[in-house]
Amino acid sequence: MITIFPISANLKMIFSLSFFLVSTICSAQNRVTIKGRVLDSLNRSPLELSTVTMTLATDSSLLSYTVADKAGAFSLTNIPIKTQLRLIISFTGHRTLTKQLEFDRASTVNVGNLLLEGGNTLNEVQILGYSPPIIVRHDTVEFNTKYFKTRPNAVVEELLKKLPGIQVDVDGTIYVNGKLVKKILLEGKEFFGSNPKVPSRNLDADIIEKVLVYDDREKDPNHLVSEALVDKIIDLRIKKIFKKGVFGKVTAGAGTKDRYQLSGLANIFRDTLQVSLLGSSNNMNTSSFNFNDLYSIGGFERGGSTSSVALGGDRFNSIQKVTSAGFNLNNDFGDKLKLNLTYYYNNSRDVYKTNALQQQLLRDSILYTQSAEDRVESLWQHNINGLLKWRPNSKTEVRYEPLLTIEESKRDGSTKGKMFSGFTPVLNNNSNNTNEAIKNITFQHSLYYFKALKSPGHSLTINHFLSLGSTSNDYFSYYDLSSFIKTDSSITIDRFSRSKNQYARLSVDATYRFPISKKAVMDVSLSSKYNGVENNLQTYDKNEGSDSYDILLPSQSSDLNRIQWTNTVKPRITYGINETWSIITAFSIQSQSLNTSFSDAAPSRLTQQYVYFLPSVELRGDGLTLSYNAAPNFPSVNQLRPVTLTYSPLYQSTGNPSLNPYISHDISSRYYKNVRSKSISISANLTLSLPYNAIVRSQSVATDGKTSVIPINVSGFNGYNLSMGTSLSKRYKRVKNLQVALSTSLNSSINRDLFIVNDKGFANTYFLKIREAVSLNWKEILEYTPTYSFSKNFASYKPSTYPSNGSTTHNLINRVDYYATKKISLQGSYTYIHNANYYSAFSNDINLVDLSISFQIQKNKAGNLRLSAIDLLNQNVSVLRYAFDNKIIESENKLLGRYFLIAYSYKFKK
Repeated sequence: MITIFPISANLKMIFSLSFFLVSTICSAQNRVTIKGRVLDSLNRSPLELSTVTMTLATDSSLLSYTVADKAGAFSLTNIPIKTQLRLIISFTGHRTLTKQLEFDRASTVNVGNLLLEGGNTLNEVQILGYSPPIIVRHDTVEFNTKYFKTRPNAVVEELLKKLPGIQVDVDGTIYVNGKLVKKILLEGKEFFGSNPKVPSRNLDADIIEKVLVYDDREKDPNHLVSEALVDKIIDLRIKKIFKKGVFGKVTAGAGTKDRYQLSGLANIFRDTLQVSLLGSSNNMNTSSFNFNDLYSIGGFERGGSTSSVALGGDRFNSIQKVTSAGFNLNNDFGDKLKLNLTYYYNNSRDVYKTNALQQQLLRDSILYTQSAEDRVESLWQHNINGLLKWRPNSKTEVRYEPLLTIEESKRDGSTKGKMFSGFTPVLNNNSNNTNEAIKNITFQHSLYYFKALKSPGHSLTINHFLSLGSTSNDYFSYYDLSSFIKTDSSITIDRFSRSKNQYARLSVDATYRFPISKKAVMDVSLSSKYNGVENNLQTYDKNEGSDSYDILLPSQSSDLNRIQWTNTVKPRITYGINETWSIITAFSIQSQSLNTSFSDAAPSRLTQQYVYFLPSVELRGDGLTLSYNAAPNFPSVNQLRPVTLTYSPLYQSTGNPSLNPYISHDISSRYYKNVRSKSISISANLTLSLPYNAIVRSQSVATDGKTSVIPINVSGFNGYNLSMGTSLSKRYKRVKNLQVALSTSLNSSINRDLFIVNDKGFANTYFLKIREAVSLNWKEILEYTPTYSFSKNFASYKPSTYPSNGSTTHNLINRVDYYATKKISLQGSYTYIHNANYYSAFSNDINLVDLSISFQIQKNKAGNLRLSAIDLLNQNVSVLRYAFDNKIIESENKLLGRYFLIAYSYKFKK
């Protein structure tokens, strides 16, 4: 394994970069501070939330912006001297005011009262030729993209990175001033569902005229969600030239190791009709359309609850080929009715090659399980979803959202392993060959109704949700165990199981809101939920005589069903302490009725009735939210079933019909602050979860590795989960053609989890991660984006006879974009990962180097030719380490490795 830089060298690089940034920032001390007030020219009243922007007069590049306070006052800091500047002041319904400025020396300048003339619309403002770069309207910020330059053929994601307050992570996750963006709209309409990566990574930046950012209050018109918790929506507005016609892009690429890339996007706009067609196929572990992120730990959830903590590494662990296609349709039927319809097809094939080591810590020894797995998973999926929005008047809104999913998947796997301990070199060798075919169909819909009533402050909200699903599964397993212990015999299991699971979930809730005084508002909510589940499992051993699976195993088969009704009455009072602070108190009365039947066990029927009184309280104001709430958690049907199921000669699980629900008490706080004038955003959160009478897995583990599990309730408070996080981002004013942005985050958690493995014990896990990201942009020619993260994980146990363990991971990502000419650009990235305290046979030092060069060709730069070299050092592997109960699991997965690719893209417009 090649190690380009040791850790010490990487730290020196970070310190050098920090010194450079400090030097750059210190050189910016010769700056001007501008103060003033924005007033209406007619009545001299202050114009709160008017937008004040400073740009360069030469190329209109944005330097700084802020909004006026209640008194109309504003302040712009760090304005450069000896530079031609343009000050732009705008306010909705008023004529935009511009001033040409230049300062000779550092000082504080008061420009006095700036008067805006009223009676003009924003369209008239644009006639002046000075449409402002940024407009702020209450909770909406509007960016004019002509002030934010991007390279030719840049996608929307690159445009968003240049907008003040917007951050884009390496994986494409988007934040606005520290708040997560869960949806990107196109012209105010849905674009291939709610995943923001689809438009951000598939639409070109040069078609966008304006970017709107606002709070996600689509289903929260009464602002019941606090300012600190609400997410953001980005709304992309297209240039007029693209609103009638066809435009899009196609890409084709081929490379070594049979790598290929095909993709295409076409958009058709006709008045109020929008149609987008998208298709993609590649075998390079990239997915431009389907972004489902699924993670599960097979088998570990059986028999009870468990908690795990990742001790480091990367969870992406397969070699994937994916083909996707779909369309998105939007149409307006007048001003009141809007329709969105989306269909997509996804076919993926994942190849897994995994080596793993599991350590199970016992009081007097450690059990090791070493395994090597080859697995192939294939998926065929169809999704159809829609959205119908109807606003018959300004006080009424109806939203209907249906979704149909049809999917089929196949899994073929082969695993070979061995188990050993510190006392016995080999306990057993085992192998397992599996074949699984799954069919699934689900339908769900949601209905939202909101009505502002005639009486001021009175409103009615109704929500309805329905979900129906059916899953069938055929599973073949051939398990062979060769034991090297005299007391155990070798065994072979050749088994087939067929299961069919069906469920129906239905909920209706209504909330009536009305004021009870000048400072207090009451909400009364009524809700009813139905949850019905049917599980049927038939298990057969192979009949060697007939060579068929026809020997039914009643003890391994089941026919279960559960019906659960939940009815809740929840009054809530919101009291405004002052203009900034409010307190919300609520008291829920919840009744639960559960009827569970087992056709193959005694008791064959289990009836449970519960009534809960659940208080909650929330204090909010000035960006801070403090809250407490409690909620019951119910055992699953399989946890209650009083039958022992044998999954392998080494693992069996028994249900417990005596289980009771447990209560989770949650205390949380969130803080959010955005200082527009200084381009700083700060967010912090803290959450404490305390389970009462928790359900845990009681495990009995023999010295030969055989494990028996049964879920039980443990009375009282027996553990906690505490998580904390904070982030800070800062965009500095441009200094000598250099734009600098910093982003810092810190996340940590402390968990104390009860586990029972032969004896009762506690696992204390600690996690800390610090991440620093820097963005440097010089003259829009050179961009350098280094990101460094350090994570530390540690787990200790009581009784202390279990050995403590942990890991440390350093991750350094360097990305460079160099636009050598108007037609040639180069991109490079270097990633270094160091995993400390991992299994020595795994890759502890990983170096990833990617390089590419792009050429703009053809008329109007419509064509793009790109040459890429991926993983030049051929070190790309995925390493993961995590712990749960008294186990530590480490795995390494083979990924693509080095390859070269040439790709051609063409943009079209008609």
